[in-house]
Amino acid sequence: MKFKVNFHVAKQINETTIEQMINNYPKQYSTPKYLYFIQSMIKKGWSARLHQVEVSKYVFVYRSNTIFKIRFSNHKPIKWKQMRKDCDFYVGISHQGKALLTEDVINLITEEWDSHSSDREWTQKECEEADEREAEAEWHDDLPND
Repeated sequence: MKFKVNFHVAKQINETTIEQMINNYPKQYSTPKYLYFIQSMIKKGWSARLHQVEVSKYVFVYRSNTIFKIRFSNHKPIKWKQMRKDCDFYVGISHQGKALLTEDVINLITEEWDSHSSDREWTQKECEEADEREAEAEWHDDLPND
């Protein structure tokens, strides 16, 4: 599984949790696309994690040794983060002018999985070591915030 920043701090979301999140979302607003995305991917057999930072939502979907990080937001990401490919997909606004729709990302992930799937599962120790490497990388990140 490729290393992804903030995977270790993202909250695990299961089928029950996502149903509750959708059902409890304030009725005067439309349910956000990222919630439907998580629900759809869980139904397709993926595991999901959610990390919320201010108005941006980062969704991690993973299966076996494959992981994707998707940013959902209605404002542009920090440019240097996008240029260094902090996320695999950006739903909403992007600096590169090619914002994707939720359905596009579902299709792209499904196609990628179908063409490169692997049966190998990560061990708990490998996950913990990846989390430690991620925390260490964040600590030493010298790049500017803008």
